[in-house]
Amino acid sequence: LGRYPIHFHQSDNVDGSVIRKNVVRESLQRCIVVHGSNHVLVENNVAYDHRGHCFIAAEDGYETHNNFKDNLGARTKRGENLPGTSDDRRCSTFWITNPNNYFTGNVAAGSFDMGFWFEDLPNSDPIYSFRDNTMHSNRDEGLNLYPHGYSPRSTVYFDNLKIYNNKVGIFMKRTRNIRIRNGFIADNVVGIYNFKNNGYVRIENTEFHAVPPHSTTCPNNQEGIAFSYEVSGRQIRIKDSLFKGYNNPNCSTVGLALKLVNLGASAVSSSGILPPLDGVTFDPPGKNSSFGITPDSVFDSQVIILEDADGSLTGGPGFFINNPSVGPFSLGVCTSTQGKRPLTMFCAGSCLHTVKIEARELIGGSTKLIVTSRSDPSKSHQFEGSGSTSDPAYNLKFNLDLMPSDEYDISFVHAETGELIFLSSTVMLGGARGYCEGEDQLVESSFISPPVPSDNFHLFERRNATDLVAQSGLVVTGVGLSDFDSGDWVTYTDVWFGSAGDTLRVRLQFSSLSQGGRIEARLGGVAGEVVGSFSPWNTNGEFVDAAIDIEDAEGLQQLTFTASKSSDVIVATFQPAPACIFSNFICLEDDDCCSNMCGANGFCQPPQASTYFVGYQGRGCSGRNEIAVTTTPTIEDCAVLCDADSACISFEFKATGGNCQLSSSCDHSMTTIDTNGWNYYVKVPEGVVAFPEGNHYLFLLDNASEVSPIELAEASSVQLASASYYVGYHYGGCVGRNELGSLETPVEGCAEACDALSDCVSFE
Repeated sequence: LGRYPIHFHQSDNVDGSVIRKNVVRESLQRCIVVHGSNHVLVENNVAYDHRGHCFIAAEDGYETHNNFKDNLGARTKRGENLPGTSDDRRCSTFWITNPNNYFTGNVAAGSFDMGFWFEDLPNSDPIYSFRDNTMHSNRDEGLNLYPHGYSPRSTVYFDNLKIYNNKVGIFMKRTRNIRIRNGFIADNVVGIYNFKNNGYVRIENTEFHAVPPHSTTCPNNQEGIAFSYEVSGRQIRIKDSLFKGYNNPNCSTVGLALKLVNLGASAVSSSGILPPLDGVTFDPPGKNSSFGITPDSVFDSQVIILEDADGSLTGGPGFFINNPSVGPFSLGVCTSTQGKRPLTMFCAGSCLHTVKIEARELIGGSTKLIVTSRSDPSKSHQFEGSGSTSDPAYNLKFNLDLMPSDEYDISFVHAETGELIFLSSTVMLGGARGYCEGEDQLVESSFISPPVPSDNFHLFERRNATDLVAQSGLVVTGVGLSDFDSGDWVTYTDVWFGSAGDTLRVRLQFSSLSQGGRIEARLGGVAGEVVGSFSPWNTNGEFVDAAIDIEDAEGLQQLTFTASKSSDVIVATFQPAPACIFSNFICLEDDDCCSNMCGANGFCQPPQASTYFVGYQGRGCSGRNEIAVTTTPTIEDCAVLCDADSACISFEFKATGGNCQLSSSCDHSMTTIDTNGWNYYVKVPEGVVAFPEGNHYLFLLDNASEVSPIELAEASSVQLASASYYVGYHYGGCVGRNELGSLETPVEGCAEACDALSDCVSFE
């Protein structure tokens, strides 16, 4: 132990000490060892045919500022069970255990194991210098950073390295912040092994040669860089480098410049990427020699693509892909790279789309997706689903990579029985790879689901708001969902909209104690397309119906309500609905009922005799309120309440606070009195005057105190022309409007403003 040819032992700081121009031959125990000593220059020494680690800059790992320069170590052999030094049984010519030293211009040749070994470094300091070193003809690695790795806290540079005729040129694992520049790597079985790194490994201005330059030897499975499938921040990057001789047109065998492998059965990240290439040259290019993927079951479910946009890898534009699921759809388009990489295909001049289909699984057991080409039904593939979808309301995700210029039938089947299943699903298109122009582009409509049997689902089905599949931020109560604040949402699956044009509205039953907010209806999840919206109003806690007009909804869908602005509402039910229906359908207004009317019971009914009211502005009846006192948002709402009560013959309304008072005794014959802010409306008996069907009419008369409703009804057209009055359409509107102006005022003030303008024919 400790008996080495040259040994600095526990000498502390020996600045100025030099070990120079010595020859060590046939040593049975190492060569030149610096132990517990700092600032030693080891220069121009030769060691040959020795056992155990040869040049050691730091035996204990804390020695610093030692400089190993222009030394040659050759034919390093394994040591013989040296006491306390079992590492020598796997030997290296230069054994590096502390980066705080210098290594320049050294040569490691013909080692039984390794040339240079970075092992078990005690800290993350960047190495002082590692440049101009050569490692060749070593049985295993020229430079080994395995198994413990080297992860300096800042970038270190391995410059001007010459690495040739080794089993592995550089073996890197658990490394970070390594930049290899201006290197020459040739005639190795594998130039660089790179896997499970911690991040930022870059190759720059480096040449990789499959065989020695100018040699006539044919390449035979030599590999330039073998790498694992890493996420972006951990994948090796290659810039301004050359891969030469991996393809020789005069040879029947090839090498492989870039190879994806599952080194050490490492975990494969679903978000992994291939090495980014920038200014990389392949001389000559070739689809069988530039890139390949080792067959491995762990890659079967991955979508792994390397694009050759400029043809620098293969001689023509296209892309490499391994995913077996693409195979059936690429027949006649893509070709196998063959050899040891049968699953790697090259697709010349093709367009490939990444597609994600998400669905809600509602049955026990697993579900599979079948995709079939419409142009060639023999091209079909069955996809396995996975979890972790973008929307919690979905729990199945299928990733596809498909050649465009086609349409595809998609269907879901039970994995065990093969039974066809109808599920809510959404198609999301990802990026296009390759050369996609014009008709090559896929769109969502390129994927066609089978028609859903009409007896499987019910059109216009009314559903409770609590029958949800997922929600965020809401409170589930006994009557519905409450606290719709900005960003909250709720999702329902298997909502049947029927054929195109069947469903044009979604009805909501809600209540609110405040005004404002916004709720949007979306198809396809929380981030899906907005197909309609509405702004809740203050219902004073009463449950009322609202209608959301929607567009482009058909078939089986997932329906999501999202709050884009805070809406303190409770939603009780929702219901897809048509634009209008003739009878026996829940309605909100007459437009829902085609030529029929929306009856007082909330269903479409044939038209009845019209009810209208004569209004007395600023007036009231001395006896009132005996039926009810309530709060409604508008005059029209108050009129609806009176109209629905057969005993009600008049009402008073005050815009401030929305006060509504119903009376069974005040009629047109009663003497009116002046009131502060109140207006008085008297119901005209049915059938007295016929007006357009199905609306509530409010007549606002300047001379109402002088002309009774009966007199008005029986008057001639000349007498009618002397009075100003308006027919009101409850919740109606005109497409073109506002050309004369707008103002904030109660409805009577708006009527007076219109009456004062000779050009005004209507107002909203």
